[in-house]
Amino acid sequence: MTPPWPVLVSFATHMDRDGPVQGHMRYYKQIPIEGTEAEPPTTRAEQAKFFCPIELKHLRTLTQKGSTITPRVLDSKEDKQDNTGFVPGGFVTWVVWEVVPGLQLGNDVGSAPFWGLGRDERDAVRQAFQESICKLEIWGHLPYPEHAKNLVWDSTTGSLYYVGFLLTCKGDPRAVWSPAKWAGWGLAKPPRGCRDWDKSTEGWEL
Repeated sequence: MTPPWPVLVSFATHMDRDGPVQGHMRYYKQIPIEGTEAEPPTTRAEQAKFFCPIELKHLRTLTQKGSTITPRVLDSKEDKQDNTGFVPGGFVTWVVWEVVPGLQLGNDVGSAPFWGLGRDERDAVRQAFQESICKLEIWGHLPYPEHAKNLVWDSTTGSLYYVGFLLTCKGDPRAVWSPAKWAGWGLAKPPRGCRDWDKSTEGWEL
């Protein structure tokens, strides 16, 4: 089956008991196997599959656990395409999650937004990260890639959020804290040539 990539990303406004909440919405829809797009609907219907997006699965679990370090799932709908769909009976899924407040600490090319903060605030980010990362490991899944682009820092509350669960990597419940995690996520810079954590941050750029 052709990978069921999300086909639409947009903003949505969700109403809850506290009033309007800004959210992101992603829309997944099964598409036909390449080369079968012109086949009769009955033939394409044979490709119909059930699919639960990874981000829905994990954000839903984290929301149920009462996580305050990841976005809440605001709404979702899992449905099937009708007889006029690309794949009759195939999956179509909507996922809506909240927009968390703050500064995204990285992008596809690095963690420049993080390094643009003052030293005291960078220290606060690292402290919040140290206090939360192992909790996320225990809960089972981390956003992929493990980097600053998947971190959002709210300086007004001192809150650090983990975002970007379109792709995930498995957490390790036995994980223990190490400053090497700072470096892995782009929150610290070991000296050039320092390839392994040697139990000392001497010479690191913090």
